[in-house]
Parts: sequence; C-alpha cells; structure tokens
Amino acid sequence: MTEFYLIDALKDFIQKVLNGEKLEAVVDDGLRPEGSLWETPDQHTEQSELSDVKVYDGFLPPLEDSHVPFVYIRPTSATVNAGRTDLTVVLTVGVYAEDFKGYKDAMHVTRRITSALNSLKNNHLAKRFERTNEMSWSWNATDDTPYWSVDITTEWYIYTDVQTVEDFL
Repeated sequence: MTEFYLIDALKDFIQKVLNGEKLEAVVDDGLRPEGSLWETPDQHTEQSELSDVKVYDGFLPPLEDSHVPFVYIRPTSATVNAGRTDLTVVLTVGVYAEDFKGYKDAMHVTRRITSALNSLKNNHLAKRFERTNEMSWSWNATDDTPYWSVDITTEWYIYTDVQTVEDFL
C-alpha cells in the first residue's frame, strides 16, 4: 500500500534529521511491590538521563517510559481521487521533563522536523511523495506533565496509476 511507503520514507527522513538528538528520558529503578503490574510512585523512584529520540511508525508500542523521547508517525485520513491520494499524516513529538523545559524540548524537536520538511527540494520526499505547502502543529490538549507532546499535521499527495475494473477480473 503506497501510504505505508510514505510513512516508511518519513520515518527514515526524521531519523536522519534527529540523528544524535538527545533529550531527557525517564529511568525507572525497577522497585515495585512484588506482583505489581502498575507503577506506584510512592514505591519506586524515577531518575532521568539523556536518550536518543526514537522514531516509530503507526503508533507507540505499549506505553513504557523507555519510549520517551519519541516521534511517532501515523496516517490519519485520506481522500482518494483518480490517480491521486491526498493523505493527512500526523507526527507526534513526545518528551519528558519535570519542569517547563519540556515545552522547550518539544518545540525544539518540532522546529527541527518542520524546518527539515520545509527544506525538501520541490516538497518531494524520496522522489515519490509530494508535501503540500501547509503544515501545522498544536499542543496535546491534555495536561500530562511531566510528559509534553506536540502534533505536527502534514498533508501529502501520493500519485498512483489509475486501474480499470478489467485489471482486477
């Protein structure tokens, strides 16, 4: 499916853009009550260290603190026309910080990604996918401090061959 190829190309591109970018991450000491399935803050401590920004396609694996900081890329909607699909792709940036440095880290990663996408020659990625001129970003509406997240919304054109019904019979 052509949409998946775009997501794969975006993942590779963003990994290159963020190569070597290290942000604060949570390190869990692993001390939990025996048999506990859930973290309980009063029974273990969290520390922070620097970690590479991880890039995922689709959605995050089952949520664990070890996934932060992250960017995940997912298609959210599309309109299929004869020969062209207009696809909306959202890139979610997630970071961890106990203080307001978190919003600066999230904005830093957001700016690196949007600047890199804006610098694509003729708005083409991998010589196959065309980004429209407009991008937008917005803060996650929920307050999950110390987790901070920004959604970057991008629009893409994917050009495909038009097949006739006889091709499928």
